[in-house]
Amino acid sequence: MAQRTDPGESADGILGAARRPIDSVSVPAVVVDGAGVVRATNQAWRLFGELNDADPVATGPGADYLAAAGGAEDSELVEGLRAVLAGRRVFFEREYLCPSPTEDRWFLMRAVSIPVDDAMGALVVHLDRTAEHLAAAGDDGPSADPVTGLVDRATAAAIVEERIAQGEVVPAGLAVTTIHLRGLDDVVRALGDKAGEKVLVQVVARANRLVRRGDVLCRSGPATLTLVRPSAGDEDARASLVDRLAAAFDHPFQVGVHQVVLAVEVRSGGRAVTVGATRVLSPAEWDLHGPASPHGRAALDEVVRARTALLDAVGEAVLALDDRACVVHMNTAAEQLFGWSNEDARGRHLRELGSSDLTSDQVEAVVRHVWAGGTWADDLVIRLRSGRRFEAQVSAAPLLVEGQVSAVITSTVDVSRRLAAVADLSHQVRHDRLTGLRNRAALIESLDEVLTDVASADGATSATVIVVDLEDFRSQNRVLGPALGDHLLRATAAALRQTTHPGDVLARVSGDSFAVCCSHLRDDEAAVRYADHLREAVARPVILGGVRVVLRSSAGVALVRPPTPSSSELLRRADAALLDAKAVGRSSLAYHHQMDERLRRQALLEVLIRRMVAGGRAPLAYQAIHRLADGAVIGAEALLRLRGDSGVPVSPQEVFAAADRAGLSRDVGRLVLEAACQEARRWADRGPSVSSA
Repeated sequence: MAQRTDPGESADGILGAARRPIDSVSVPAVVVDGAGVVRATNQAWRLFGELNDADPVATGPGADYLAAAGGAEDSELVEGLRAVLAGRRVFFEREYLCPSPTEDRWFLMRAVSIPVDDAMGALVVHLDRTAEHLAAAGDDGPSADPVTGLVDRATAAAIVEERIAQGEVVPAGLAVTTIHLRGLDDVVRALGDKAGEKVLVQVVARANRLVRRGDVLCRSGPATLTLVRPSAGDEDARASLVDRLAAAFDHPFQVGVHQVVLAVEVRSGGRAVTVGATRVLSPAEWDLHGPASPHGRAALDEVVRARTALLDAVGEAVLALDDRACVVHMNTAAEQLFGWSNEDARGRHLRELGSSDLTSDQVEAVVRHVWAGGTWADDLVIRLRSGRRFEAQVSAAPLLVEGQVSAVITSTVDVSRRLAAVADLSHQVRHDRLTGLRNRAALIESLDEVLTDVASADGATSATVIVVDLEDFRSQNRVLGPALGDHLLRATAAALRQTTHPGDVLARVSGDSFAVCCSHLRDDEAAVRYADHLREAVARPVILGGVRVVLRSSAGVALVRPPTPSSSELLRRADAALLDAKAVGRSSLAYHHQMDERLRRQALLEVLIRRMVAGGRAPLAYQAIHRLADGAVIGAEALLRLRGDSGVPVSPQEVFAAADRAGLSRDVGRLVLEAACQEARRWADRGPSVSSA
């Protein structure tokens, strides 16, 4: 999954001493020069543009980034970005709404001032905040589509990002193919929502025949599917995929007793193919020929049976009913589903085959409605004489013989397995595969519910979030290896499960961090005690491969204070408390507002340090060292004098502590040593007359 990326770190990665490529940044990122012209973009930026049908010329190198930002009609965002490009600010961030042809998404833009070609420019990253906005609005959006079982666009993008981050996918080879069902709305208007869903499921089934291992197929809109292929090959291979998909959709779909010819457009890059012209064909239009005779019910039933038998190829359980809701004929699939032979079922009332949510009177009312020329569809739970229960989609339509309604044709589809698969996929999307705990998205869902209760209870209830970070896990993982490291994480999750209270929500929120949401704590002191209790559980020894392993941890605690914060804000406060706890050293601390100011100062200081490292010069001041005996100057002490925006110098101790947190202490030390040695050489060249200056 995409990891939270610090813009300063990205800038250092692009333009600092290490010179790492911009593609190492897993979120969309772009380098802009002082004139606002795009100089470089990463693979995540290009993938996002392709998924949202963006013009690569308008968003790629050479494009006017300020003009694109102005399209957001957010003057504060544009002015803040201009200030960073001009060097008046070192850092700026703002949330904005990014509309697209498929769905609107929220992003947090972070811009940090960096040198670009000996002038000032900016590194700009865009962090997806859509999930937090949907959560705050009480609408998380579907992660697994209930009709097709496919993931949604956001989840598909997250899967691709995770595979890129793990090295399973080369971003340069990605191909995005869209499948737009142009005639789906016409089918829904003609046959109803259930018919539209059946067509959509069949479209997915046909598309899945061409899906390869590693592909990601998602439902990106009400009538749109998107196929992301990690290694699509050259343009000819992509065009071939478009043609094969189009061919798969260029024959009718079966919806109960109707056939549907659907208009479908398949597009990838510059290749687009449209097939079909939407039409709905009733059984009377199929050119079905049986021993038709207008004389007598028996002869008419023979026609019905002959025509119903032709529906065996549909694969759905099809029944033909007379005007009393009694069976005239059932196809092979219906025999298998209901557990009756065609001969035994003939003449029996429909409810004898299997009872449902409908009473006998309601069944007969449906038959009368269809006999009068109408159609009907519903989701039912059917109970068979064997005792088996299953969830089914049932539809009914009239069968015409020589222009007259001669029977009611019902189609029954057992959707139990599909619904179970959707539920299983939904569980997978919201849970960590390794530990079985909720993931961050599911934790936010639970937090939303808790915070809603807290806000409506007017102080009668409370909520607390505790984030526990495993201090030693990464080093232990390197020593033990990935397999035993995974076992250690599962053991940690089990220990926390056993320690948390009933009703607590436990989640794994990152690689080595867990979070607990609870409602039984009333103050900071009680919350810190509970956090310590959780840390003690984590520290219980575990034997892995004959080695006794002990993990130590830190914990950050955040209680809800009026006014009730959002879920993301409460988690941020817990993370802030965790950072202070880690600085103290393996402890538990509760959040207070002074932590925010300290974090802001640390973030700004890290930006200054990264700018200094990128510029290659360390500002030093010198303090003379005198010999006590005669006062002669025998040396000088070099002091790092990094100044903030206010011009006030920051103490060297604070600078080196921030550099150590950012992983830049060696770079800073090298710059200080180089500057001091160069100055000492200049003094030596000027001779011994140089004193304390």
